[in-house]
Formats: sequence, C-alpha cells, structure tokens
Amino acid sequence: MNKRGLENYIFGEAFYGKIPKEQAKKMALLWGEGSENLTNLIEYCILNDIGTFASCKGHGELAEGYIGFTRMPKDFFKYLMNYMQEDGLDGAIRYMVSRFGDHEPRLSIMIFSRREGREEKFKKILEGIKEYSKTKDNIDLSKINKTFDETVEYIFSKEGFGKERMIKASGEAKTYRRMSEYVIDGKGNITYAYSPIRRFCRSSRKKLSSVLGVPKKIIEQLHSKENQKNDRERE
Repeated sequence: MNKRGLENYIFGEAFYGKIPKEQAKKMALLWGEGSENLTNLIEYCILNDIGTFASCKGHGELAEGYIGFTRMPKDFFKYLMNYMQEDGLDGAIRYMVSRFGDHEPRLSIMIFSRREGREEKFKKILEGIKEYSKTKDNIDLSKINKTFDETVEYIFSKEGFGKERMIKASGEAKTYRRMSEYVIDGKGNITYAYSPIRRFCRSSRKKLSSVLGVPKKIIEQLHSKENQKNDRERE
C-alpha cells in the first residue's frame, strides 16, 4: 500500500489514497499507458469519485487489457456487465467479480482482442458508466443475464466473502472459488495478505499461528511487517 503520496509514487505500486482532482490528468496518463480511451476512462472515474483499483491497456497485438472497479453498489456492477453485451461487443470480454480482505466487492472487466478492439471497449465502458450515472435512480435490470445477477448478489452477500467468480460475457461461468490468502513474489516474500491473515496482522488479540495452512516463514514475514507498521505509527 502506498502511503507516501503521489509525489513519490512509483508506477506499479498499489495506491489506496484518494487522488486529488487536480492530479487526475497526470495519473490517468500514467495508468492509461498510452491508450487514449483507457486514459479518458480513468480520468473520468477520478474526477467523478468512481473507485478503480487497477488497469492495463493490454501489451501486444493480441493481449488482454482490463479495468477494475470497487466501492460500487450492486446495481452498478449488474448494469455495466449488461450494458457491455450490447452492439456485439461482448465476444472477447470476461468479468471477474470478487470480494476479499478488507475490500468492498469489486468488478474487473477483462478484454482480449486486438488494440483497436480494446480501445472500442474501453470507450464503451465509459459510455456505460455515464449512462448509469444518468439513470441509476430509475434503471431496469429485469432482463439482465441470470448468471450476472446471481453472481453479483452472491459476492455481495456474507456467504460470498473471500470468493471470486469468472464469467464470460455470454453468461458462461466457472464455479466460485476461494481466493488465495496471501501472494508471494519470486523471491519468496509476501507481497500482500488477504482475509483472514490481513485482519490477524492488525489485531494484537489474535495469533497468526491459528490460521491453518500458513507456512511458518510467511507468518514470520507478516509479524515483521506488522511490527514495522507499529514502529512507523509510533514515530
């Protein structure tokens, strides 16, 4: 998590702070990676307080680009997934709906196509967001794909906490699966901890050793990270 401010931001790091609107263009250009429509999409989201957490323009001629949204109501997810089915643009789109750690449910829209196709779809996503903003108090989701509907409902529920589901735009979906509780980089260091480990790290009343299946090395790294965090807070 980046806590140092945008002036010291390094591309590729996670940044969970609110982006000042005067920095919207600068950060959109950085995260848009040269894609005009992805840049426009990110800038609009920053200026309109729409939560995003990751993006990629898609590197290579036949590569996958994506944009992720969080801190959004259920109807936003459903509406946007449904909106992207229009105009025959759904052939190369997949959605991942998930909820983990201390985060709100999130929606990732992944686009596998040539560069022109990705640009077209990023533009379509922005159009869908604008339409939702205009009609959110009076939208009709009665004809939404059944799989989209039940997936979003489940992920937002108590039972769906810590789960994710991948869905094709056609409505075909993989079964729900539990998300990994931690991520390890190529050197064997933990880079991020999800629920429940992340919550254990933040509580002096619980012991990490009670989380089943966590290697001793990982527990030691988590303890070290938590101690460093406490030291910074005391400074």
